[in-house]
Amino acid sequence: MEAYIKNMGDEKAKAFFEDIQKAAAESLEKFFILQKFTQLLSIEIDWAKAVNLEVEHKIYEKLLTDKSAIKAKPAKKIAEKK
Repeated sequence: MEAYIKNMGDEKAKAFFEDIQKAAAESLEKFFILQKFTQLLSIEIDWAKAVNLEVEHKIYEKLLTDKSAIKAKPAKKIAEKK
């Protein structure tokens, strides 16, 4: 890996690491959103042991079986242009 980065050159290596940092930040942000979403739905998750999309499966299961978990708001009609 070190040789690969050296062969890239400074500019490409810098862009490479910036992309990795951006992806890591986005991933962490999505994790916290998912964690908050499960809290709002009162879904118990063992985050240390959750594997193979278990969290997503539990969310879908909750949304499909517990209609009270979804508090729908009436859709607003968009005014038509004349």
